[in-house]
Amino acid sequence: MTTSFRRLGNFLELRAADARAAGVGEVYVDPWDRVRQVGPSPNLNLGAALPRLVATGVPVLVGTSRKSFIGHLAPADPPMAVSVTFRHLGPMTRLEGSLASAVWAMACGAAVVRVHDVAATVQAARLFRRDAA
Repeated sequence: MTTSFRRLGNFLELRAADARAAGVGEVYVDPWDRVRQVGPSPNLNLGAALPRLVATGVPVLVGTSRKSFIGHLAPADPPMAVSVTFRHLGPMTRLEGSLASAVWAMACGAAVVRVHDVAATVQAARLFRRDAA
C-alpha cells in the first residue's frame, strides 16, 4: 500500500475509533469519500488497496456506483466498433462499470455496497456468490 493510502487507512481507523469512543455503536468507513480527484487513477488505486483497507477490521462501505471515474474508463462506442474512442460518459451510462466495481468490493469483503441500480447489482451479486461457492 502506498504511503498516501496507508495514511488514508490510518485516518479511517482513527475516525472509526473516535466514533466508537463517542458512543456510536455501529461504524462504517467510506474511503471514496476522501477521494476528491477527478479521473480514474486515484479511484483505481483505492480499489486496488481495498483488500488492505478491509483487512484493518473496520467495516468498509463502498459507494462507487455511477462515479465519474467509471465514465472516464468506459468506451464511447460499442465494443465491436473499429475505432474505439474514450470520452467521459454520463452517470446513466455507467451500469457495467458500477456492477464490476460492486462485485470487486464484494470479493474484497466490503461490509456495505451502496448502489443505484439495485436489481442489476443483486443479480451480479447472486452470480458472484454462486460462482464463489
